[in-house]
Amino acid sequence: MPERLPHLPEIISVETVARARLASLGLTLEELANKERVLDIGAKGCEIERAAVFHSINSVVSVDKKFPSSVLASGMRVVRGDAKSLDLPENSADMILVRSSAYYYTKTERETLEILERLNRILKEGGEQRVHPARFGHILEALMAENPDFRNARAKQPNKRSAKDLNIIKFNDNLANLRTVDFLKQRGIFVKKQEGLEPNAEANFKEYLSIPKF
Repeated sequence: MPERLPHLPEIISVETVARARLASLGLTLEELANKERVLDIGAKGCEIERAAVFHSINSVVSVDKKFPSSVLASGMRVVRGDAKSLDLPENSADMILVRSSAYYYTKTERETLEILERLNRILKEGGEQRVHPARFGHILEALMAENPDFRNARAKQPNKRSAKDLNIIKFNDNLANLRTVDFLKQRGIFVKKQEGLEPNAEANFKEYLSIPKF
């Protein structure tokens, strides 16, 4: 239990962020109470863990390469580490949340597989990874190599992108989602691509992956 709970206005803001992040993964905060251990990879400010603890849900462990000093001083259950080399016991997590981190920034197929295998070992039997967005970085890299217009559109600052750029990005993001599912299925990994709970998510950010232990 943390040494200090946030003040009410602060926890309202934290909970809003936490619920939005969980919604993108098809989850509610309350569902975490049914898990013994949930790893939040790329936890940043530990919003999910902080909101969970405020509601007496103590299953979440925040994981990231580094944390703000305020988080380290707060008593949160944090693990500092990289997803590729995470030193946690095998079969120890019921669920692993990977949102806009780890897989999304992989450059090569090998790097993706290293993360996939490492996190799979940490999962308990019957556990699953929830991944958002529903695409892997190395597949985006391959698409950018195939399509210079996609690379150029992604390289622009968001406020500098034209309607054409946005359409190119949306099309290729959705193509990357399909190729990511194919990539997993070709390796015998059963995967579901599903829509999250966020009603206003952009079309190319609506879907998440559910990857069960294999």
